Amino acid sequence: MAFIDRFLHAEHLRKYSPTVLVDSSKEVGLCFPDCVSWEVTGPQSVRVPLGGSLTVRCQYKQEWKSNVKWWCRGEQWSSCQFMAKSSGFETSGRTSIQDRRGNLTFIVTIVNLEAGDTDTYWCGIEKALRDHGHRVKVTVSPHHLSLSGPREVSAAVGENLTVRCHYEQRLQAEEKSWCRGPRWGACGPMATTRGARSQGTAGRVSILDDWDSYTFTVTMEKLSWRDSDTYWCVMHTEGAELGLPVIVKVSPGKTPRVWWWAALASP
Repeated sequence: MAFIDRFLHAEHLRKYSPTVLVDSSKEVGLCFPDCVSWEVTGPQSVRVPLGGSLTVRCQYKQEWKSNVKWWCRGEQWSSCQFMAKSSGFETSGRTSIQDRRGNLTFIVTIVNLEAGDTDTYWCGIEKALRDHGHRVKVTVSPHHLSLSGPREVSAAVGENLTVRCHYEQRLQAEEKSWCRGPRWGACGPMATTRGARSQGTAGRVSILDDWDSYTFTVTMEKLSWRDSDTYWCVMHTEGAELGLPVIVKVSPGKTPRVWWWAALASP
């Protein structure tokens, strides 16, 4: 009877346990229905501005250091679509995944977010028999933004430039920064601040966070033509980073006229 019971139990699991195709050669059994695991953790939900970019950090335990990590999309894990998968670094379209084994974290980046990107996603670890995963709700909207600001600003050479980035009240205590570079995820931070009325300064760049108006203000002084570039208003939240691109254009400004006089010597 014990043998028959084990056989019936195995048949029940085989019949009712959903699977997802990881590659063309093997199937990995998944738990039912949601498959949430404490072996990998990350943010539960993030709200991102339309046109912005998102970085999600998923942590895992030491024993999964060498396993393949993945990011997939879909409400049900059993039928989600893989967006990126790698044990090192991979880019697929607007999505990239990077495994930083030194701090047991893999990082997923999605750039140029669209309204259609709103969905349920999963960060997961590939393993024998049953993967580990964590669900992340991503909402992309032009309204009620976690982070908003101008898309393009301009000033003349020698002038100062001010950019104001607005955020939701719940993000008051989070770290804010201003970074430079055309590619999200690889831009270099120029100034960072955290705390009410706190100010960070680095060279000609300063950043001030005002909790009363839910705004952090970036000031760039004495602009030169070399300052023309793509910059980012950045919000650092637990397990994720939100970025809003701002194009800075520096014009030549007024060029001073120089008058030349020629004196003719009379013979």
